[in-house]
Amino acid sequence: MTTAITGKRPCSKCGKGSSIFTCHGCQQSFCRKHADEHRQELTDQVETLGQEHDILQRDINNETTHHPLLSRIDTWERESINKIQQVANQARHDLNKFIGQTKQSLKMTMDRLKSELQMSREAEDYTELDLKKWIDQLTQIRLDLEKSMSLYHLNGDVDDDQK
Repeated sequence: MTTAITGKRPCSKCGKGSSIFTCHGCQQSFCRKHADEHRQELTDQVETLGQEHDILQRDINNETTHHPLLSRIDTWERESINKIQQVANQARHDLNKFIGQTKQSLKMTMDRLKSELQMSREAEDYTELDLKKWIDQLTQIRLDLEKSMSLYHLNGDVDDDQK
């Protein structure tokens, strides 16, 4: 900011003549030519400051939308989901294998019982004791089937072996 003064002081830039303005910011006195130059220097500094402000504002905006930690969280999320999917696929595979083995075992037991029943029926060679034995076998097969279906409840969480 410049203002007119009444005392005679030399120009701070050229040292010649008497100054006509004193800057209230830097307290230096200037002749007309150098007062204009000083004002232009201040204007240039304000322009530079405005540009630096705009650059910093842009960096702040970009920093919040593209923060490196957000990228790391995204990577962690994808890797975690991938690991969970792998464990889930392995659990499905293991369960399907177990179900298949259980079904095969129960089917073999049922086939043996059916064969025994058929032979005894055709030969008309059975008694109450045979009937009780076959009823007990059917009951046991039913219990084995129910037991295999409730395996999850017996073992608790599917992920027990992963801990």
